[in-house]
This record gives sequence, C-alpha cells and structure tokens, in this order.
Amino acid sequence: MKGKIKAISNFFNPIAEEIKSLWSNSRFSILFLIIPVIYLLNASSVHYMMGAFFLGSVDPEYFYLYNGTIIGSGTLSVQYTAHPGTPLMFLVAFSNRILQLVQPGEYMKDVVDDPEKYIHAANLFLNVLAGIVIFLSGYFTRKFSGSVAAALLFQMTVLSSASLMHISGRLIPETLMLIPALLMSLLVVKYVHDEKTDHKNIRYIILFSLVAGFGMACKLSFLPAALLPVFLVKTTWTGRIRYVLYLALFFAVFAYPVIFNLRNFWEWVAGIFAHSGKYGGGQQQVIDLASVPANIKLLFENDRMFFAIILVSSFIAIIYFLLPDRRGLAPGRKIGRAILSLNLSILVAVAFTLKHFEVYYFIPYYSFKYMLILLSVLLILKLPAISRMKTYRYLAWAIAFTPVILITYSQALKMQGTQAYYTMKKISGETEYNKVRALMDDNSPLIISGQYYGSPFIEFAHYNGFQMSMHRKGFFTSYLKEKFPKSYLFVDWSDHFYYWNDLVDAGHVLERSSGTIFVYTGEMKGGDLEVIESRLWSPAEKDLLVKETVYRNESTGEQLVKFSLN
Repeated sequence: MKGKIKAISNFFNPIAEEIKSLWSNSRFSILFLIIPVIYLLNASSVHYMMGAFFLGSVDPEYFYLYNGTIIGSGTLSVQYTAHPGTPLMFLVAFSNRILQLVQPGEYMKDVVDDPEKYIHAANLFLNVLAGIVIFLSGYFTRKFSGSVAAALLFQMTVLSSASLMHISGRLIPETLMLIPALLMSLLVVKYVHDEKTDHKNIRYIILFSLVAGFGMACKLSFLPAALLPVFLVKTTWTGRIRYVLYLALFFAVFAYPVIFNLRNFWEWVAGIFAHSGKYGGGQQQVIDLASVPANIKLLFENDRMFFAIILVSSFIAIIYFLLPDRRGLAPGRKIGRAILSLNLSILVAVAFTLKHFEVYYFIPYYSFKYMLILLSVLLILKLPAISRMKTYRYLAWAIAFTPVILITYSQALKMQGTQAYYTMKKISGETEYNKVRALMDDNSPLIISGQYYGSPFIEFAHYNGFQMSMHRKGFFTSYLKEKFPKSYLFVDWSDHFYYWNDLVDAGHVLERSSGTIFVYTGEMKGGDLEVIESRLWSPAEKDLLVKETVYRNESTGEQLVKFSLN
C-alpha cells in the first residue's frame, strides 16, 4: 500500500514542483500575465462588439451550442462531425454547466430561452483557457530557453495578427485551434533546447501526436501542423510510423463521434478532397486551378509580413546549414531544422487553404508568425562569435523586437478598422431587427428562408442548431414547438415546410393563421418566395390574397412579405 502511495506521490511531484516554482518566481509570473490579460480583454471586446450572433453568425455558433448542450445534459451520443469540432462541443458543455451553477432554471429550456447568454459564456471560457495556455507558454519558454525575452516574444505571437485577434470573439474551431498551435510551438522550443534527445524520441512522438490529434479534432485544417514533427523530430522510420499511429489514436479519442459515424465522415472527407468546391461540391477535380492566382493574392494581402518572415527565416536557416560544419555550429542545426520544418508545414497549409478557399481557414497558422522570428534569433545566437559576446546577444534581441513591435502596432491599427466594421454591422443588424419585428404580428405564422449567416428572427438560428443536433433533436423538439408554435422553415429538399423535425403541408400553416401569414426571404433567397406561394395556395386562390412587401433591404434583397387572406 505504501508503495502505491509513493508511486502516486512521485507522479504528481513534477506538477507540485512547477507550482512551487511559479510561486517562487512571482515577478516572472506577473510579467507573463500581461499579454494573456491583453488577449482576453481584446477577445471580450470583439465578442460583444459583434452583437447578437443570431443576426449575423448562425454558422457555426448555434451548431456547437446545440450539440454542446446535448453533451452537457449527460449524454456523449452526438452525430455532428463536420469539422469534427468535438473539443469545442465539450467546451460548450462545460461552460454551460458552469453557468448553470449560478443560473436557476431548467437546463435545456434556459439555453433555448437565452442562447446568446450561453454563447457569451462559452466564448469567455474558451478565451480564459487560451489565456492560461499563453501564460504557461511564457513560463515554460523561459524555463526551456533561460531567456525572458524569448518567453515574451513567444507570447506576443497572439497579438501578431489582426485576424487572430478578431476570431477570438467567435465561437468557432479556428479560435480553439490557437491552443494546440501554441502547444505545438512550445514543444518545438522544448525539443530544440533538449540535449537529451536520442534516435527514438518516444516522449516527443507521444507529446506531438497528442497535441496534433487534439488540433485535428478541432478542425481537419490542422493536419498540415500535424506534419511538423514528421519533419522535425529526428527518429527512425519506425518512429515516424508510430507517430502516425498515435496521431490516429488521439484523433479518434478527441473526435470520437467520427468513429461511430465513420461512413458519413469518410464520404464527407472524400468529397472534399475529390471536388473543387466547398463541402464536397463543385466539379470533380482536386482543385480549381483557375482560382488559385486570385486566392493566393488575397491570402498574401491579408498578411504580407507573415510571408516575408517565412522567406527571411528560411534564408537564415539555409545559410546556417551551408556554413562549414564545425563543432561550434552543431547545436544550432536542430533549430535550423525546426525553422524549415515549420515553414514546410505552413506551405502545406497554404495548399490546403487554396483548395477550398477562405482566408479564415488559414488564420490559426498566423500563431506561428513570431515563432519563426524567435527561432531565427535563437539560431543566430548559436553562432560562436555571437554566443560569446553579451553585447551581440542584446543587439540580436533588439533587432528582433524592433520589427515585432512595429508589426504588432500595425496589426492593432488594422484591428481598429475591423472593430469599426463590426460596430457598423452590429448597429445595422439591430436596426433591421427592430424594423422587422415592429412590422410582425406574433400571432401570425412565419415562414423563413434565410442565409446561413443569420436573419432578424432568432427562430432561424434555433432551426440551424436544431438540425445539426441530428438524431438528438428529440431533446429540444417539444419545447421548441411550445416556444415557437407558428415558425416554419422553407427547405428545398421537400414539398412541405419544416416544423421542428416534422414536415407539414400548407393546411397546417393555414389552420394556425387568423388571416395573415408572413414570409421572410434573406439575401439571394428572393426566388424562394414564388415557390412558397405555390405551396400555400393554388393559382385560383391567389385572387383572394392581398400581398404586401412590408420591408425590403435594397442592398441585400432581404424582404418581409405579408399575405392577408380573405
């Protein structure tokens, strides 16, 4: 018994020692808290600046809200595997339950009654976790490298891109992917400073596969980052095969719904790789080459400095490898290999992004921006002439921090422009919402045909989240019918209207009308109005109708049409 207690004690000793170290180095702990606090304050500011998510960001916030709510109810049975996004669902589940500790009421009903509150809580929880990882990254970078400057430079990478700063306000996989990206970078720092590595490197194979598996479970676009240790870690082919197997294992653990819906998931993935369009659409070709030049330009213009850093860091690493192979240069070769491995992974990520292009798919890779500068400085400091002279070392750090400060400042200015855009969008959305709701009669049926980004009707957001809860819809169905008894969704895959997991005909809608029916069509959905009319009544019956467009947004084509029945 004593042996078991001692074994458990020995297991937790390293953790206890780290906690003691944090306490004893309180001045560094406070220093490494500055950037996480700035990140968290900015994330919260951006989040609330975006306004109500049902007005502009139904996809994927409400998808994860609904599936996370299901997990929070105590069941692990979910079918949503699109990203796969499983870690984000669990994050929502935990934040929901934390909020429930101070929030009275029935769990599911409270989420449906006030979904925005739960989205706010989940985003805050996510960014608190990110802040903790940023803090620990600084602490451990100093521990591994012995440099406070290296630690601060590592932490500043979360402020290196306006794109990184603005997605921190969203509840999407890309926001959560910052955590595994930082952990991958931290493992790189540890690996290049570890003098005890051998040809097997089992420990690093396991740690890298664990973090990469988590990242891929957030979103498959993390796969290029998962290639980093394949290039970096010096091991045998058996070791690389073992890494791939561990990666598959951890991915299966973190994205377990994929295992139980493997056929659907595989068809989805195969469709993405085999077709040029998004989500398995478009022509049956790997990539639309005609769109590549324009997309490269968009990606380059979004952050030109990032690609300049890739070129400069690669040049530094190559030059280092071309120097005469003397004993004094050997320690730096591992750092040079880390630079080239990281840049190769980023280039693979560029190729992935160009295949199904959206700039935000690439955003998590901006978290490697200052990491490349850090590795470049560490490599230069390995030069014998510089490593022996303290003045040269200080000069190297000063030269490194000069562009970092300038880039951070420029990205902060760019972020101000983004914030102005979100403020304008929020005001516009709220104005439209107030106009449309004032024209509505809540006792009349409403048929909605909206775009994926949202509408002035929160029912539309609920419909999207509800549909993505797949076979667990029954958890919400009865209460949604009670709360929104006269709201219907137009779907083009049926001749009927969708009503909270039921398909109903025109008679069902007309029975609930006291003489008035409203139809909302969103941007590029105007053509659905004629189809909706044809489903509701015959040509002869149209003579008995008074049709009135009570609201129309000329810039988007959104409209609210009122049908009065005689």
